[in-house]
Amino acid sequence: MTLEEAIMNLAESNIDENNDWYSWREINEEKLPNGIELPQGNQYVKNIALKKALHEKWENTINHEEKKLIIKYYISTWGVIYRNSSNTIERYSRSSLHYNEITEQIISEGLRTNVGATPVATVNAQIQKEPFIFL
Repeated sequence: MTLEEAIMNLAESNIDENNDWYSWREINEEKLPNGIELPQGNQYVKNIALKKALHEKWENTINHEEKKLIIKYYISTWGVIYRNSSNTIERYSRSSLHYNEITEQIISEGLRTNVGATPVATVNAQIQKEPFIFL
């Protein structure tokens, strides 16, 4: 068993929604990004739900400005890290593009001239392959 597996086993068997021994920072639910609602429960339950909701919102958002708001919330509001410049937030928000955005860039920059009938589906299929390597 690796160290990582041992830590995960210990955490999975000892940390759950019934543990109040860890002082999770209380989430200000009035500042949540649009569309995110948290379940009832202690701060452990809410923090885990928030992490999953933010990830899902990030994955399903194709609008760059919305991604920037999610990143800013994640880092500044939830993470309480205020020293990131607007340029850093901008860079973080562009670090992971949705396959629709990748397709748009490929076409607009003329990286492929023959894009076929379903370029978005083609790009998505290529991204899903293992390993994914940018050439």
